[in-house]
Amino acid sequence: MKEDQGESNVEYTTKKDRATTNSGKKQKSKSEISDSSVTAMFGKFFKCTGERLENIAQRIGYDKDIGTARKQVFEMLGGIQSLTLIDKLDVCEIIGAKIEWLEIFMGLPEDARAVYVHRVLDRRRA
Repeated sequence: MKEDQGESNVEYTTKKDRATTNSGKKQKSKSEISDSSVTAMFGKFFKCTGERLENIAQRIGYDKDIGTARKQVFEMLGGIQSLTLIDKLDVCEIIGAKIEWLEIFMGLPEDARAVYVHRVLDRRRA
């Protein structure tokens, strides 16, 4: 369809096609720009959401592992005959307070754990 609008002489095609001006440059229709922008926005959104969910899943797994390790501390203290129940509870509280202390305790051989536990208790009572 051609329309004369004075000197501009613009030729329009159907709504789905592109419009051509006198200079011969093609222009994208608004719907094409909007669709690509929305697609790019959703792509970025889904990528960021996926990364966040992965990070959350890792944190949940790490927290679960730490919780399991804290429970194991009390069981491991059962092998140290010189400790009372109060001592065991104190040690669980102390060692469980910092991940570094928990990692040290869990990484020690069985015979070194008793020394470490008495050292922790002596420092707390001092």
